[in-house]
Amino acid sequence: MLEGILMAYKDDTLATPLLDESTFFLMGVAYRRFRNDVQEQLLSAHDITTEMQKALEILSYHTHLPQQVLADKLMRERSTIKRMVDNMLKRDLVSIIPHPTNQKVKLIQLTSKGREVHQSGNTIVTTIQSQWLNTLDDNLEAQLKSALISLIEKN
Repeated sequence: MLEGILMAYKDDTLATPLLDESTFFLMGVAYRRFRNDVQEQLLSAHDITTEMQKALEILSYHTHLPQQVLADKLMRERSTIKRMVDNMLKRDLVSIIPHPTNQKVKLIQLTSKGREVHQSGNTIVTTIQSQWLNTLDDNLEAQLKSALISLIEKN
């Protein structure tokens, strides 16, 4: 079984036998490849990163958020999100508005261009996600999702 797994990423430089047998290492390889496919398309179409697309998705759902809340939802450091938001401001994807009750807090919201890029970016992500998941039968995809949810809930 392991030989089949190793063949799945034979073109990558193998790290060590221990890592090559690690489920988490293999999950990382799969995610990195998926992320690279998505990022290549997002950069080409909209000059945005996968992290920016995730932020657009969160801001689309929540309408407007303080920077720290966005950082928490993305599970990133505030300083990292500040740089990303600055880059999104330069691309006219988001704007900053004052908080209605707290003058110290500024809220981030999507611009009309941000909404358009978000929708187009979601199409790119879901298309590539479908291409990847179509390599699995429905049962295997359901098992993978169930196993990942179980890992997250129990740890």
